[in-house]
Amino acid sequence: AINLSKTSVKITDRNQDVMIDVGYSPSNVSWKGCRWTSSNTSVALVNNGWPDISEHGYVDAVGNGTAIITAHAIDGSGVTAQCVVTVNIS
Repeated sequence: AINLSKTSVKITDRNQDVMIDVGYSPSNVSWKGCRWTSSNTSVALVNNGWPDISEHGYVDAVGNGTAIITAHAIDGSGVTAQCVVTVNIS
């Protein structure tokens, strides 16, 4: 199983840094790292310009709205975890 350090985030400032960390169960899994995706890239990007596989999701606000950031385990198990990102930049 994987779990995220945040399950929901609100971004109100375009310069706000948001990092989501992954936790693993059991903690001694041999394949650590996730592939990250955003359900709405016009609202939020994840790991833009970073490697495709990472233990951290770096979220950047793009525009107002809601996006679901999903971490996909790379061990072939199909396990995912999600964080809902709401962007409301004035």
